[in-house]
Amino acid sequence: MRTQIGLLTGAPQWALCGIIIVVASIGKFGGSAVAARLSGLDWRQSASLGILMNTRGLMELIVLNVGRDVHVLAHDGRIRATAHRLCGERGGL
Repeated sequence: MRTQIGLLTGAPQWALCGIIIVVASIGKFGGSAVAARLSGLDWRQSASLGILMNTRGLMELIVLNVGRDVHVLAHDGRIRATAHRLCGERGGL
């Protein structure tokens, strides 16, 4: 779960890392923005929603790491579900 950026040693690894980040960001932004646009929002609101969905994913990772550091979250498969609940996706927040 921890990112160890020092393990990327060559240009091909950095390029692959960049491609993965770009594809993941475009996928989340684009999917959210297009779905919002199809739901009737204008492009500006749709783009805002896409950006917020990307930041929500980052917040989830921060919650996971802090929870593991203070030993609130277990190190098994329940971590992701707990993070979703803490960040409001399924927790009714």
